[in-house]
Amino acid sequence: MLCPCCSMMPYAQCCGPLLSGTRRASSALALMRSRYTAFAMRNAQYIYDTYAKEERRRLRLLDISRDLSDTAWVKLEIVSMKQIDANNARVSFRAYHQKDGLQRCLSEDSAFVKEAEGWRYVQSRSKSLS
Repeated sequence: MLCPCCSMMPYAQCCGPLLSGTRRASSALALMRSRYTAFAMRNAQYIYDTYAKEERRRLRLLDISRDLSDTAWVKLEIVSMKQIDANNARVSFRAYHQKDGLQRCLSEDSAFVKEAEGWRYVQSRSKSLS
C-alpha cells in the first residue's frame, strides 16, 4: 500500500513506523507527512500526541476524534519547507479532502518545534481554498 502522504513510498517504509511509534520523525517535513497520514487514517491519538506540549494542554482527544469522523483526506501537496534553526521549522502545504459531499482544499503554513520527544506541531495559518 502506498503511503497516504503522497510520497510514492510504501506506507510501511514511510509514515507507518512513525504512526506505530517505532521511529521518530527525522524532520518537521516527516512529521507533517505523518500527521497528514494520521488524518487520512483517522488516527486521533497520533494527531494529539504530535502537537507541541503547550498545544496539547488546550486540546481534547475526543474533539479531535469527532473532527475526523466525516472527512476523507485524499491528497497532500507540500508547497515549501523552511528550516529556521535546529529546533524550529515551517512547512507550507495543501491538503485536499471531501466533507459533506464537497471537495475542499486546506492551505496551511505550519510551525514545528523540536521538543524532548522529537518534532512537534505548534500552530498554523490556514485558509480554505474551496
